[in-house]
Amino acid sequence: MLLPLLLILSATVASAQTVIDYSKLPACARQCGVLSQAETGCVPPAAQTTNQATYQSCFCQSAFLTTLKTSPSLCEPACDAADAAAIENWYVALCNGPVVEPAAATTTTTTTATTATGTATGTALAGGDKGAGNANTPNNDW
Repeated sequence: MLLPLLLILSATVASAQTVIDYSKLPACARQCGVLSQAETGCVPPAAQTTNQATYQSCFCQSAFLTTLKTSPSLCEPACDAADAAAIENWYVALCNGPVVEPAAATTTTTTTATTATGTATGTALAGGDKGAGNANTPNNDW
């Protein structure tokens, strides 16, 4: 008796919304907890899915960051005075300027197919690094 062909497909799509572009900030900004706390509260899943203008406005009005408008000390001791001042300048420019769209988000999709004789898995990348392309690699151990 032949086993019927069983095909199971599962897909996972991951996409992140961001306000902070850490590439424009000193490295110590990643250790400035109030920045990430403010951002986390303003983007999905904590906030309703809307648009970048809403996320940026929320971030700029965050109670976590009220003193950053007038003093760079909010990110000290994680950052030295010069880096803290650079973060303050970035924040003031972000909040006084136009909406800043984040860099193209990377979306990863993983698909798994299971049959009576084996499993194949492939991953496709979209967005992000333009040189990444697609990477579909089947598992042919079956």
